[in-house]
Amino acid sequence: MIVPPKHVINEIINKAKKINTNFIITYYIPWDYKGNIDNEAKEALDLITNTFNNHNAKIKWIKAEYIPPGLVKEVTELIKTKGKDEAEKTVDEWVDAYTTVLKIAGLDKEYSSCFRSSSVHH
Repeated sequence: MIVPPKHVINEIINKAKKINTNFIITYYIPWDYKGNIDNEAKEALDLITNTFNNHNAKIKWIKAEYIPPGLVKEVTELIKTKGKDEAEKTVDEWVDAYTTVLKIAGLDKEYSSCFRSSSVHH
């Protein structure tokens, strides 16, 4: 299990106290989300999931496989400003960097459920 540094935990607790609550609400988009969304968000979600699938990986945090809403927003903007082909290249670079960092840091084993068995090298 990976434990965040104590200063990070303290910062989260202090921020929670400032908003007068004892919990933090985590908002995320489930990996297999099939709900009713607009075409722009669907196109971004499809691009993200397809790219991660091509790398045999997913994002996982607090035991949940998820897609960060901010990533969907960024990819939607990329598609609008640079076009789908350029957005695909950029997202592929991001996912490649993400999976590479996890492997270099040795987190691919810690988060082995994020990677399909074909991509985990022992």
